[in-house]
Amino acid sequence: MKHSTIYIIGLVLLCLTACQHDTPENVGNFIDYSLKSNHGKAFVVTDEQDRVIESDPKPRQASSLSTSSIARGILSSIAGQTVHQVNGTYQTINEHGESVMASGAIFYPTNKRAKNIVLVSHYTVAANYEAPTQTFPLEAYLATKGYVVLMPDYLGYGATVERIHPYLQNYLTSINVIDMLYSSYPFLAAREIQVAADSIILAGYSQGGVTSAFVQQVIETDDDYSDILLLSNYCGGGPYYPYVTYWVYRNKDVSDIPYAMPMTIAGMAIGRDSVLSLDFFFQDYLLEHFDEWFVSKKYNGQEINALMGTNKLSEMLKPQAFVDSLETMQEFFAELHENGMAPGYVPRAPMYVFHSTRDNVVPFENADTLRARFNYWPTIMDDPTPANVTYDFADYGNHMNGFLNFFFGAIWSRL
Repeated sequence: MKHSTIYIIGLVLLCLTACQHDTPENVGNFIDYSLKSNHGKAFVVTDEQDRVIESDPKPRQASSLSTSSIARGILSSIAGQTVHQVNGTYQTINEHGESVMASGAIFYPTNKRAKNIVLVSHYTVAANYEAPTQTFPLEAYLATKGYVVLMPDYLGYGATVERIHPYLQNYLTSINVIDMLYSSYPFLAAREIQVAADSIILAGYSQGGVTSAFVQQVIETDDDYSDILLLSNYCGGGPYYPYVTYWVYRNKDVSDIPYAMPMTIAGMAIGRDSVLSLDFFFQDYLLEHFDEWFVSKKYNGQEINALMGTNKLSEMLKPQAFVDSLETMQEFFAELHENGMAPGYVPRAPMYVFHSTRDNVVPFENADTLRARFNYWPTIMDDPTPANVTYDFADYGNHMNGFLNFFFGAIWSRL
């Protein structure tokens, strides 16, 4: 599946553009995708509760982001409002194309009337308690503005916590996200939740930024998903090109998010498990503790960083992991490339790309490369239509500050 047509230069791009409008006869009429074998099965509820918005939320632990720094002025305006959270499972696929039951959370207004669906891909987490079904994420507050918010856990968290998370296996994760969208339709119909639009909005920051970009890429280039109408996509601080991210850190030999390097290598190994092995890359101390620190999902990112005791790649990885001519390293580089945005892809539905030029976690080079390629591809293709992208690149501070500016300045203010 990874080697599908989205990776072929000269894609026939589907015209899911801003000119597509919600037609009255389709508004609120959801297809029962549980009857379609090639899409996500119906959402099965595991638990649910009402969530009351607090004006001064208690600090929560988080990996690279924290909801404890939420803009209190905005929160005070919605304090006391209630959002209904429903956790459940749905059918999707793993890296082998095998059926698996993943989990995710649905947040909706208690009056059951919504403007639209926002499909949110979450940022990097390490501990299971950080997954959407295990907490009340900031993005869920959009339900107070009249939106249904869908947030998959991703493989490796929630119902699939025993699995290694396929970190930055971006095509696979995007399929997992899309399958939750499909599974939500019969659930929303059964709950008699009225959604005024038949299009959807995508959003995500950090890992969620690249996942959201991939979700749009898949929808617009794969006929199997041509029934999904996209209204807009908000991508913030995303590692759109894992190869670029890797080399920025490799050249510096240090990372401001150290635990992400072992996660990246393990994620790439999942894509090529026949040729990539962790013992080739990891120093003995890291290999010995990998299951405890990463697979158990007991620790958040800061805790793993402390346990690792270093932010230097040269102290995490064996010397052979820096010999680029070795076949294993060539396979590793190829896997990094394959999990970047596809050559030749140009967005059709409106995409808003946000990135702080001073991002300390996801190098700005990712966004700069994305812009350069989106500007370049139409110049060499038969279809000269430019990418439908708005760029917001400025000094918004570090990765965390960028997230707050992205959420409140871009998403909250526009929805």
